[in-house]
Amino acid sequence: MNWRSDWLALHDRIAGIEQAFNIFIHGLSLKTGDPYNIGRKVFRPEFTALLATIREFRVAHATVVPSNAVATIDRFLSTHGSLVGSNDLDNTGHLVASVTALTAFRTELTFQLTNRDASRLRATERALQHLQRSIVADRTVRDRWTDAFDQGETTCEALGATHLLGHGIWAFKVSASGERTDLVYNEPLSDLDGVAMASDSLVLTEWKVVRSALDLQTKIDAATRQVDRYSAGVLAGLELVNSRFIIVVSSDRLQLPPDVSRNAVTYRVRGIAVAPASPSKARH
Repeated sequence: MNWRSDWLALHDRIAGIEQAFNIFIHGLSLKTGDPYNIGRKVFRPEFTALLATIREFRVAHATVVPSNAVATIDRFLSTHGSLVGSNDLDNTGHLVASVTALTAFRTELTFQLTNRDASRLRATERALQHLQRSIVADRTVRDRWTDAFDQGETTCEALGATHLLGHGIWAFKVSASGERTDLVYNEPLSDLDGVAMASDSLVLTEWKVVRSALDLQTKIDAATRQVDRYSAGVLAGLELVNSRFIIVVSSDRLQLPPDVSRNAVTYRVRGIAVAPASPSKARH
C-alpha cells in the first residue's frame, strides 16, 4: 500500500475509536458503569495497536510525506506515546486523555497532509502566467501553440500538462466515470507513487478550445459539468483540494467570468491566448 492508503486507514481507525469512546462515555453518563471491563479489554489493546501502526507509518513513509507531517508524528510519540501506551486504562480520566490526544493528532496530521493549497494554487497560477508570457515572448512557443489550437483540445491539454509539469504540477482531467485521467497519454492515472515522486502537486484541470467568444459560456458550462464528475478520493499531501481549473484556449484574449465557489470548491477559469494582441491594442 502507498502512504495515502495507509494514512486513510489509520485516520479511519482513530475515528472509529472516537466513535466507540463516545458510546462508552454515554453509557457511563447513564450510570451503567463498565461492567464488561471495556476500558481494559477494548481500549487498551486498541491503543497499543494504534501506537504500533503510527510508528510503522513513520518508518515506512517518512521520506515521502511532508517534513511537517513527520514532525507532527514525532511530537505525538514523544509527548503522548507513554500516555496512550500505558496499561493503566481503568481510570476514566486516563481514557479521556488518551482519546483526546489521538483526536488532536489525527486533526493535526490531516492538516499537515492536506493544507498546502495556498502554495499549490500560487504555483499553478504562476505556471499559467509563464505559459501565456512564453507564447508572447517566444515565437517557437507561439507557433507550437498555434498548431495545437488548430489541432484541438486533446493536443492543447497534452501540451499544457507538459508545461505545468515543468513547474512541478501534475495536471489531470476526469473521465466519464469520475476517475483521474492522464492528459498526455489519455489513460487512467494509476501510478500515483510515481506522480508523487515527480511532482509537488496534483491539479484537476479541464482544457477547452474556444474559437468564438459566443461559445465561451457554453464551453465553460460543459467544462464545469466535466470536473464535477470527479469522484476519486483526494490524495492528502499532494493534491490541490479546493480549486479546479477550467483553462480556455483561444486565439485572442477573451473576457473571462470571475471565479465561482460552490461546496468548498473554487472553479477558476483561466485563459491562454495563442495569438494575443498586445494589451494596448486589445483596449482599442
